Amino acid sequence: LKEYRNFIENSADLLRDMRLGISENNSVFFQILPFLVLGIPELLENSEFLNLIVSSADSSQIYKMTCQLQLGRYRLFGPDPLKIIRSSFEMETFEQVFLWNLLVAEFSRNFEEFSAVIP
Repeated sequence: LKEYRNFIENSADLLRDMRLGISENNSVFFQILPFLVLGIPELLENSEFLNLIVSSADSSQIYKMTCQLQLGRYRLFGPDPLKIIRSSFEMETFEQVFLWNLLVAEFSRNFEEFSAVIP
């Protein structure tokens, strides 16, 4: 991923590539998602990226991500989850449900951290 990070110029290029990856092979994209968020941490600060994930995933992919988040294998919400939560108010209802499932799964291991995010 280091070579890829050097190749991309800005976050718009990164999101374009993520959209292309999802449109080409959705299931492969979700299999490599943990490696993407671990290798490219700036993705965690991008609400459009999370919107892309929840709008493209099906329920089985959300379930797998939920399990991995509960186990602490990776994170999706980065240092400022409140920014992503605010942007979720513009999403469709179904996408909001997926996003909140992922949010609860990520913070299920540490309630204090969750309560600090949600005032």
